[in-house]
Amino acid sequence: VLLDGSLPRPSFFPRNRNGAPINDVFANADQDGNAVVEDLPDDDLEEEQGNDGNGGKEGGAEGEQADAEEDYVDDDDNAENRAQKREVTYHVFATELWPKITNARVREKFHPLLVWSEIKSFIKGSFKALTSSTAQRNYLSADEYQQLGKKMASNFSGDRTSVYDVFKRYRDELRRRRWFDECDLVSSIYQRLAHPHFRLSDAWTLHRLYVDETQDFTQAELAVILLAGQDPNKLFLTGDTAQSIMRGVHFRFKDLKSLFHDENNRQLASLSRTAAGPVRVPPIEHLEYNYRSHSGILCMAASVVDLLSRYFPQSFDSNLPRDKALFEGPKPVILQTRSVADLAMILAGNKRSGSHIEFGARQVILVQSSDVKDKLPNEFSMALKMTIFEAKGLEFDDVLLYNFFTNSKASSKDWRVVTQYLEEWLQQNPGDGLPRIDEDGYVPPRPLDFDNDKHKVLCSELKYLYTAVTRSRVNVWLYDENSECRAPMFDYFRRRRLVRVRDTANQDLADVFSKHSTNEE
Repeated sequence: VLLDGSLPRPSFFPRNRNGAPINDVFANADQDGNAVVEDLPDDDLEEEQGNDGNGGKEGGAEGEQADAEEDYVDDDDNAENRAQKREVTYHVFATELWPKITNARVREKFHPLLVWSEIKSFIKGSFKALTSSTAQRNYLSADEYQQLGKKMASNFSGDRTSVYDVFKRYRDELRRRRWFDECDLVSSIYQRLAHPHFRLSDAWTLHRLYVDETQDFTQAELAVILLAGQDPNKLFLTGDTAQSIMRGVHFRFKDLKSLFHDENNRQLASLSRTAAGPVRVPPIEHLEYNYRSHSGILCMAASVVDLLSRYFPQSFDSNLPRDKALFEGPKPVILQTRSVADLAMILAGNKRSGSHIEFGARQVILVQSSDVKDKLPNEFSMALKMTIFEAKGLEFDDVLLYNFFTNSKASSKDWRVVTQYLEEWLQQNPGDGLPRIDEDGYVPPRPLDFDNDKHKVLCSELKYLYTAVTRSRVNVWLYDENSECRAPMFDYFRRRRLVRVRDTANQDLADVFSKHSTNEE
């Protein structure tokens, strides 16, 4: 939004004469953590655009300046964009649009998250979409989408025609409702930045750019960052592709290297070479040591990466070595109970007083979504509660991961492919694993053969799990009330000797989990 307002008019968002957006762009935030643009009444929009049919342009010098600025912005796209009122995030896509743009057969075949990823990361959010033959409409043509490499876009390499049909209905629905998504804004900014008549030095000066959490950016967004500074060779980018949990973003550092190469070729072709010279492809440096988490936590995290490497090797930079810990630490703990009352007993032990459990300032409860956070039991009302998305980039002493598998977008059946990999691992590492649990009433999870078309949603769920576990410095506790949903991963962790198991029947409750906060904290 800041870039949109800083570039020459006409801007993507309708703005007042002083440059401020007409409507409150940051009025709300949805479950993805994205900004939601408040609906703008049609009569207010028409008043701002004017009644003279030319978008509210005035005469005199200001009008001539506006005309000059519009010379290098597509008028048709701009007129359409200025009338748009609402941003479509994944939450809006999945709950409001998905039922309208698909039929029962498509909904049974595809998960909305996977189709959203194809649209946001490739059809509309790739560098090729910005520079394709349909760039003025900011999306790949059907043929261009079909030609994407299988390694770059691996989810639907065999069934892209059906996905593109869904995208066309999505595109038409957005036009009909006058809605937009983030890709539309990014494309508008990129086309204005990349235009040969625009000189960055006339707008602002940024000598160096530093980007953290790079894995959360689409190629199109990173292409904008390349153009936003005076020298595209003076960028510093960091990230972890195993923590790529932004809904719809498919990122690998391999693809980032190709982005620098493509941008250099674009500048050569358009004769828009910057004073800094050619855009060089930077080297990738791997940071081996983890300064936050100890070995107990990192071993569990590495086991999650093992699953990603086995089933989704193209979804992240799987060739990088494992993180190394600087010190030893306790194994994560599985809280083996289905009762919240028993969970409270385990967490607070014999020091619990009243109906609430007091957690320390450096402890957090992590959940899958805002809806789950709002419905946590009353016992946790005194605790710091966050979604995994909200906690990304933060760190805590202790993390309680609450009902991750119960509220997972993957079904309990989907998670059984983990048991298939566990049996493979046990065969390859004889003597390293534990035997199956042999208890009355316990039914071990049955292995399920992996099907790439059916189990794609596990990729994002495993990355969410990895991100949640690695928020902790000291302790990780896992609690899940649904025994069927939790069984495959709990069994996987236990039989690989990565966790300790605790319940009310066989553990000493003197070793309490909850802590008191000091006045300073």
